[in-house]
Amino acid sequence: MNIIQLVHDISSVNSGSSVFYRKISEYAPAFGHRCWSFDLSGRLVPPPGEPARPVFANPFSRFREKAFPRLPLSSPYFSALMNLIPLCPSGQIGRRFYFLIRRIEPAIRDIVRRLPDAVIHVSPNPFDAMIGLGFKIARSMELPLVVTPLIHPPFRPLLPGRKAMCPNCLRALKASSLAIALSDSEKRVLTGAGVPEGKVHVTQMGIDLLADSRDGRPAAPAGDDGCFRVCHIGMLSREKGAPDLIRALIPLWETGLGIKVDFIGPRKPGFDLFRLLLKRKHLRFCEFHGKVDDRLKWEILDRCDALVLPSIVDAFGIVFLEAWSLGKPVIGYRWGGVPGVIDHGVDGFLVNPRDIRDLTLRIDQLRADPGLRKRMGEAGKAKALLSGWSGIAGNIFRAIASAV
Repeated sequence: MNIIQLVHDISSVNSGSSVFYRKISEYAPAFGHRCWSFDLSGRLVPPPGEPARPVFANPFSRFREKAFPRLPLSSPYFSALMNLIPLCPSGQIGRRFYFLIRRIEPAIRDIVRRLPDAVIHVSPNPFDAMIGLGFKIARSMELPLVVTPLIHPPFRPLLPGRKAMCPNCLRALKASSLAIALSDSEKRVLTGAGVPEGKVHVTQMGIDLLADSRDGRPAAPAGDDGCFRVCHIGMLSREKGAPDLIRALIPLWETGLGIKVDFIGPRKPGFDLFRLLLKRKHLRFCEFHGKVDDRLKWEILDRCDALVLPSIVDAFGIVFLEAWSLGKPVIGYRWGGVPGVIDHGVDGFLVNPRDIRDLTLRIDQLRADPGLRKRMGEAGKAKALLSGWSGIAGNIFRAIASAV
């Protein structure tokens, strides 16, 4: 079976969705399949043994690489830059990339014609342009379509101006041969939006327990400076809950508790403005690390006492598994697919979305009870040990094979 993946950015190293794409490609040969991945920058990552090459000379990518070599395609700053280009209308995000889609489509069709047993695998994260393209190619060439939402509009109604479901996403999910959900909670969201229950297959995200280990390094002592440390991994944005976390910590800071927070991830435009509103005495408790490599991410996560990710867009949240693998308790919002990941009161806490008071209480509860942190961390670690990618990838490939 030849799996054609249409993704938004293959190169992103900190994105959980990009990890999902790469693991599908990495494990496909072990199960007798081949995977071809295309992204919006014009890159093609073929199966082992095939040369990697650009699908076309993307003028936007060449300009971005020369002018902003550290700016990934998925960066919101790049999206803002695209809006200034006359070729890109200012409508929905998916339509802003129609020029790139028109250049990618002929190359994908050319490769699909030469491949037997082709299957189209798409995800609408974060642009619905690629899922629209995948639906179009699958329907016109009579190919099976597999959709993995990962992060998508059904989880975003709390944000102003968000639609409940983008038309491209809903149409593709209903017409697909298989929809892959990352938890039972996400399955309920999809079936509630009208996706036939028989088409939805539940799997999960995973981690490579050996590859994601600390290479034999001794554990960094959590709270080695005498402070309770909280870690947030994800884009600094409303969707990922960074402002909610800071608002929850302010009452604790005001009482004199020296809780420190490590933010790992790029800033979204507008977050700097929120940061300027913080008092200087509060800002000194925050460390903004930006995008980091895997080694530094694991070091920061290892020294923290708990992971807090009050996100309203995550279908799973691979960072919960990463925290559990190091024996750390977690806190997330009771939203989207997260309730199917965290067992409330066992390996972490679930908080109702935007309930800042409850979020404050849960953080303080973990701070005040080291025994509770240890029990939750151990329960989470046992769960993480059952989440190896080899078994999860096999489950996904079997589901795709049975659906097509």
